[in-house]
Amino acid sequence: MQFNDIKAFVANLGVDFTYEFKEFHDRKIVTDTGWEILLSRGIDFFEPRDNLSVEDIVPEARTCKAFSVTYCKEK
Repeated sequence: MQFNDIKAFVANLGVDFTYEFKEFHDRKIVTDTGWEILLSRGIDFFEPRDNLSVEDIVPEARTCKAFSVTYCKEK
């Protein structure tokens, strides 16, 4: 799924999703509510899967690579 697909999907739910890419290596998501979500691995944390796998239907069954997430709230 592409970011524009996400934007269109959540617009139907009343969510205004915007994004931009910057030329730096940090892996983080910054919200307009003051939260920063820091990802140690980026968003590529799922293990590769075979085609036509059960993980396509049941995301809870999909295995992940080790990673950490840090949430920070600006004061």
